[in-house]
Amino acid sequence: MKGEDHYSNIPSTVVPTLLRIKDLLIFVFIQGVLTDNFSHEYLMSDEFRDSGLLHKHYHWMGNMLMRISTYIIGFCFMDCGPLASGLAYSGKDDDGKPLFEKARNVKIQGLIFTSQVKYFLACWNISTHEWLKNYVFMRML
Repeated sequence: MKGEDHYSNIPSTVVPTLLRIKDLLIFVFIQGVLTDNFSHEYLMSDEFRDSGLLHKHYHWMGNMLMRISTYIIGFCFMDCGPLASGLAYSGKDDDGKPLFEKARNVKIQGLIFTSQVKYFLACWNISTHEWLKNYVFMRML
């Protein structure tokens, strides 16, 4: 970094780091609650097979959220280091607000609320997705 270019005046990294830790703790809590209420063994049981469609959907969605929250917790942990060190600083937006998106691994809202596979994959493991897009897929064209 050497304090050059846009790294010469990095704003405080405390708030973005604490916000990512907040996301991490929310998903740790969600994981704890869902672990007690949803079991993947139940999805293979005769009771689940004989239940109604809404009941099946409820248990399937609960299990999927429990599984995805495990990965979101890991990605949030990985985001905390670059955020705290300032490596994730990517300049300022049009309003002058500092952006910390350079080393981002997951967009949580995009994972949970999207209905398109393309956008889901773009929000999941962003660093790997960007590398594959720039160095593999674009060169295939």
